[in-house]
Amino acid sequence: MSFLNGKQLDALPQLLQLKKVQVISSAQQTVEIAAVLVRPHLQRHVTQAKRRLLEYFTIRTAENVQPIENVSVCRDPKDNYLLETAIAGNADLIVTGDKDLPVLHPFRGIRIISYTEFEQSLSEL
Repeated sequence: MSFLNGKQLDALPQLLQLKKVQVISSAQQTVEIAAVLVRPHLQRHVTQAKRRLLEYFTIRTAENVQPIENVSVCRDPKDNYLLETAIAGNADLIVTGDKDLPVLHPFRGIRIISYTEFEQSLSEL
């Protein structure tokens, strides 16, 4: 979750307001994010402030979509819902720290990048 440390993240609220960036999520993703953020091994890496910030950008500002297409292409079948969410939301980009998703890049024209790559791309917007 290195992008939470980046100075470019400060620009994200303005980009959201200007509608240059749209966060897409689903009910399943919201549940997953909440569960992951409280895992004990992440507590030393993800402060409460960072958790709140991530929740804000991925849950509260997100456009929630309902996936309608089933996808079964990811090495980790539990991650297929992320691809389904991206398809349902007509996403251009998936930002992930997952190791299984980037091997699918690009997936149906959807770029799959790391948090670090996302942080760098913010400076270009």
